[in-house]
Amino acid sequence: MKAVDESGEAENTIVIFSTDNGTASRPANNAQLLLLGVNLSNYFKGFKMNIHEGGHRVPFVARWPGKIKPGSSCNQTICLNDFMATTADLLDFELSNNAAEDSVSILPLLCGEKTSLPNRPLVVNHDYSGNFAIRKGKWKLIARRKGI
Repeated sequence: MKAVDESGEAENTIVIFSTDNGTASRPANNAQLLLLGVNLSNYFKGFKMNIHEGGHRVPFVARWPGKIKPGSSCNQTICLNDFMATTADLLDFELSNNAAEDSVSILPLLCGEKTSLPNRPLVVNHDYSGNFAIRKGKWKLIARRKGI
């Protein structure tokens, strides 16, 4: 951040901090971290590759001076696959109808133009075992594979 600021390009640079899926159960040594008062899953059930919240809910922080209001927040559920449509939107590039069908530009959320995405009715997640979950707002349906 300091280098971006010192370059004089901060207003032309969007910085996004996030992660893919939740916290890894190994090699993080969660038992030791818990003894130190650190809970990488933020008390959500599950870990990376798991269908529960600890497997999918991750931090997302963005900075873009002059575009994103400092200290602002949004409760809209988004996915990392939204980066495709968002990047295309940033570049004013038209994606074809069969490209990134499950990606939605979050640029209106980032810039404070909207608080929700009407074209994002739900989000689908899956885990390493083949279980799927559908999230809509505060609700989440977990469809488990038979025998698991």
